[in-house]
Amino acid sequence: MLKKYTSEKKVMVEKRKAFFPTTQKGDIFVSIWGFEQKNVDFYLVLSVKFKIGTFIKIGSKIVEDIMKSHEMECEVLPVISGTIGELFRKQILMQEGGESIRLERYEHCSKWLGRPVLKSWFYQH
Repeated sequence: MLKKYTSEKKVMVEKRKAFFPTTQKGDIFVSIWGFEQKNVDFYLVLSVKFKIGTFIKIGSKIVEDIMKSHEMECEVLPVISGTIGELFRKQILMQEGGESIRLERYEHCSKWLGRPVLKSWFYQH
């Protein structure tokens, strides 16, 4: 069993070494996080050099007519025209679901698929 695990780990290490991201300037990453609610944050890729991307947080807007009946969740889309915060650089990682970045221990981002994303909360806005 240990031998199988070791060989699988070696294969994964080799794949990660050979990995080169397809992420490019203008791509958007999304982070969906939270426990009792779904927080949604979007990040715009400003540049990519080797495996390091330069990102900035961008805003979001509620998709009209998609507010749920109980008014505690909605769908949102990124707003590229409004940036929030400072530029930051992160290594682009290879994950099973595609490319991602790690912002914090609790927050990872993956490439946005171009569809509205569900956001929820437990208090009246």
